[in-house]
Order: sequence, then structure tokens, then C-alpha cells
Amino acid sequence: MALIECLECGKEISDKAESCPNCGAPTTAGYQAQAQAEVQATATAKLAKKESRKAAKKEKRKKKGRYQGVGCLTIIIGLFLVFLFPPLGGLLLIIGVVAFVASFLVS
Repeated sequence: MALIECLECGKEISDKAESCPNCGAPTTAGYQAQAQAEVQATATAKLAKKESRKAAKKEKRKKKGRYQGVGCLTIIIGLFLVFLFPPLGGLLLIIGVVAFVASFLVS
């Protein structure tokens, strides 16, 4: 442990001190600790933002998949009902196609 001179008050202080115990002026170690804390905070914020984007994309894919599933199921049921009860089957086919196409337009 070496003693260095404070840049503000001129007193001798430890080179490991983050600030001068006499006047409170930050030392080189204090500046390094502050810079390191800022870098860590920035990295944490970037990581949180990236995770948030990833979660949003996953939710979007899940929502899109639901629309596609409902659309396909409705089309299949509509195809069966076209032969038994044409007006209802035709309506279900139209609804199914609209739901399926809408799945690609979901943003």
C-alpha cells in the first residue's frame, strides 16, 4: 500500500482509497470504481432490453400460432359441414380462411 498525494487538499492518502478522507475528493481508484459501476449498469440495462425484446417476439409467435391453429381447425370443420349443412359449412370455411390469413397480418 503506497501513499499518494490528494489532488485537492495535498494530504497523503492511501492509493487504494476511493476518496480522500480529509476533503472527500475522489482519487484515481474512485474514478475507476465509478466508471466500472457505470459500465456494469449499462451492460445490465442492455441485457434487460434484449431479454424484453426476446420475450415480446416469443409472445408474438405464440399469438400468431393461435390464430393459425384456430383458422386451420375452423377450415377443417367447415369442410366437413359443407356436405351436411352447406350454409353453416360455407360460413365456417370463410371464417377459417379469414382467421388463417389474419395470423400472417398480426404485428
